[in-house]
Amino acid sequence: NKMKKRTIVAIIALALAGTVQADSISVSKTQWTGAVNLVGDGYGVEPANNWYNTTSGTLLNLTSSAGVVTTMDFVLTNPGGVSTATGGGVYDNTPMRSGNLVYAVDSTLTLSGLSTSFDGSYDIIVYGTGFNAATGGNQGSFSDGTTTYYMQRPVTPNATLTQSTDINSSDGVDEGQYVRFNGLTGDTQTFTVSTVNGNTGIGGFQVVGTVIPEPATLGLLASIGGGLIWVRRKFTI
Repeated sequence: NKMKKRTIVAIIALALAGTVQADSISVSKTQWTGAVNLVGDGYGVEPANNWYNTTSGTLLNLTSSAGVVTTMDFVLTNPGGVSTATGGGVYDNTPMRSGNLVYAVDSTLTLSGLSTSFDGSYDIIVYGTGFNAATGGNQGSFSDGTTTYYMQRPVTPNATLTQSTDINSSDGVDEGQYVRFNGLTGDTQTFTVSTVNGNTGIGGFQVVGTVIPEPATLGLLASIGGGLIWVRRKFTI
């Protein structure tokens, strides 16, 4: 009957629509398993249900906030070790309290599998972190090879994350705690983090865009869709 046909068509539409969605992949560096931000700290500027809190410098086939398995991988160098700011003092209010420190040797963050994980362009947000009480705040640079932004941890407590658009470290422009690279394309992106003043580092990152499930998930959804179409045809005979 007509009601059954409409119901089956709706189920098919929902199944196929679920293959592509606006979503994010979010990773926060931690010093030990289970370590997370302290209460009151900002936990990223893009809402996310699932954050990877990880000590690892490499993760494969990351899952999105909505639970979609992708083909995206990340590799983060760790030349200065991983450390966590503790307590609630004025120099401990880092956006992502734990992070890969940067001393004399730069850190690099490489994300791959992006073109098969995101439909079209995507944005990448890189969060900074700092630990020692450097005069004026810990300052570092974040570069994608084309544009270099400067991040500075505030010298007073502030749980609000501020975006940095500063491309000149000495122009007196207020710097923030994260940088955002918009409208990126391509399968691989590499970011370099350098220390300008004191210690800095990578506290975490988010990739924001329209997520495509990894091939196995797409195959499963296609099978479900095909089966539902067969059922619909059966009802129409």
